[in-house]
Amino acid sequence: MQIRVTSPKAMILLGRDKGADGKSALADDQLFDLEVIKRKYSNMMDILTYDDLVRRLDNVIASLFRRRGAGSFVAKSLKRYVLELKSNNTIQFSA
Repeated sequence: MQIRVTSPKAMILLGRDKGADGKSALADDQLFDLEVIKRKYSNMMDILTYDDLVRRLDNVIASLFRRRGAGSFVAKSLKRYVLELKSNNTIQFSA
């Protein structure tokens, strides 16, 4: 298998879009502005909120569960990681 990257994109992770109570943490005009900025720079970078990232990971895990089953090592590991992210509200990157 060969992978060829032709147009790498940056990813910017910022803030939350949901409060602890599950309601939107941003006003309607702030959400609109964020969406405009995301679309304006979509060809160069992916702008995400912390909650967007967690939702994406949830979707990846759900897909793995459907494809590989709930017993998959990768699915279990990712699920533990996302649960930890949700409980700590922190993300740690390593190089």
